[in-house]
Amino acid sequence: MRRTYDCNGKRLAVLYGRFMNRTLAKFPGPQGFTGPANEQEFKDFLVSMDEAVLAEFGVGQSALNGLFVVEKTQEPLVVRYGIKGDLSTRYPVVFERLADAATMRVFMTDGDSITVPTAEMEDYRAGKKDVKHSVDVAGIPVADPMP
Repeated sequence: MRRTYDCNGKRLAVLYGRFMNRTLAKFPGPQGFTGPANEQEFKDFLVSMDEAVLAEFGVGQSALNGLFVVEKTQEPLVVRYGIKGDLSTRYPVVFERLADAATMRVFMTDGDSITVPTAEMEDYRAGKKDVKHSVDVAGIPVADPMP
């Protein structure tokens, strides 16, 4: 799994997805599928995670604060907080400014990432670009593989 989660943006996005899933057993429905309200709530969740689970992501408890920056540049990653969602949507939750400043890397809760013009970042942060699993990133319906 460490090879799959090869950068902090991807790690944070997938861990954010785990945060969203944590309460589904107690609170099914939209109220149970929510993101952290702020950075402190997210960090508290990460600190409470089992060390073995964090190790799967290549992270140790002592290195959690280091997750919130880009490894090469030490620039902060931007995290989208306060999502109230559902299981059928892929959420853009972590944003990394790339070296050319004209593009951003956007990490989704399922671990995928895309590169978009910086001018579009606010649409992603505002939830205007959330993607239902039955629709691809361009908004085109995807055929159901199981008819």
